[in-house]
Amino acid sequence: MVSFSGLATGLDTSTIISQLVKAESAPIDRLTAKQTVIDAKSKKLTTLRTKLDDLRNAALALDTRKEALPVAVSSSNTSRVTATVTGGTSPTSFEIEVQSLAKGSRTYSNSFASSGASGLFGTGSLEITTSSGTTSIAVDGSDSLTSVQRKIEALGLPLTTSILNDGAGYRLQIAGTGVGTANAVTVNEVGLTLGLNEPGNVKSVASDARFLLDGIPMTRGSNTVENAFPGVTLELESESPTGEKTTIGVTRDSATLTAAVKKMVDAFNAVNTFVQGESSWTGNQKPLDSLSGDSTLRSVQSRLRNALIAPVSGATGAHTTVASLGISLQRDGSLQLDSAKLAAALASDPEGVATVLGQDGTGAMALLAEQADYFTDSSTGAITSRLTSMKNERRRIDDQITNMQARIDKYQAQLVKQYATLEQTISGLQNQGSALTAALSSLSK
Repeated sequence: MVSFSGLATGLDTSTIISQLVKAESAPIDRLTAKQTVIDAKSKKLTTLRTKLDDLRNAALALDTRKEALPVAVSSSNTSRVTATVTGGTSPTSFEIEVQSLAKGSRTYSNSFASSGASGLFGTGSLEITTSSGTTSIAVDGSDSLTSVQRKIEALGLPLTTSILNDGAGYRLQIAGTGVGTANAVTVNEVGLTLGLNEPGNVKSVASDARFLLDGIPMTRGSNTVENAFPGVTLELESESPTGEKTTIGVTRDSATLTAAVKKMVDAFNAVNTFVQGESSWTGNQKPLDSLSGDSTLRSVQSRLRNALIAPVSGATGAHTTVASLGISLQRDGSLQLDSAKLAAALASDPEGVATVLGQDGTGAMALLAEQADYFTDSSTGAITSRLTSMKNERRRIDDQITNMQARIDKYQAQLVKQYATLEQTISGLQNQGSALTAALSSLSK
């Protein structure tokens, strides 16, 4: 920008132009301040949405009967049997005696001096039987251990092959890909001396696991037993000496339930603390970026509260509300957990606890998660919509500022031009005056 110092007029034209432009820019300053408030409110609403998401996730961790009635499982001898809870189950105990583990097929050929030399084991065929059926491959005098291995692998059967060096020579190994009779692999040689079906080379014959559950004989095709007892998966680790029994115990896990409920209570209280901090009256005027009076905050409070205070549909007896389980609303809108009351309810009426917390679709936790989702859903959530609206408003303000700035830049250019013209005009008049004075002065001499 060209600067004029006002040498001709005596005016500080740069300051005058600057002040005029500043006055013209006042609307931009107000719009920028409005954007700052929008940004601050958006940040606060984003924080609230995050806290509501935390609450939703904590509620969803309790919204099924299984989650509301957690159990713990133990084994008296984990070197024999381990156990995990994988579904809904009730407190119980039973004894396991592992008679034999499930095994897979594994056999070796005889040892040969070379893995690549041909003509070492005659001419004939190999018949391989797997769960896919029986397949035969031809073997002739040009084949080596390596080429036989490649022919077997090309069949795409459910087995693996390897060539091992036993220190004295090379052996072809054929093994099943799993345990149990369903995964058995058998090899029959016709006219060959590979030795794959010789008893001494068959190191493992596929067999199912056999065990006694409370004295009841059972077999499974795997050492992972998923359906012997509802909701409990057993892992058979080793065979038991005759008569040795491992006790599996399933008990109510009140500690896990209490921790999950506490996590939900803490998440609820984090939301409540935020809302109270924004909306409560402290005697001082709230800043412009405060959410005080915002209808979203009032809606959050009322929806979350209503999800917890009403009796749960289908609940009967002494436990029909979360308050009856020791989860009570306080005067300040927060939740308080009475762990002893919750433990007593779980001990006396576990099904009632499961109904209140985890009844499918109508339990308190399902309703609470639904209300939190009302605000946080990524496409239809109330807070999500508010944030989108604020983002659009900010863009509109950006467009306004851009247009205003373009007009102000044009206005400033006009001022510079006008004041430059004024300076030139005054300077010209001054020069004319000086010339006239000089002329008059010469006439008087």
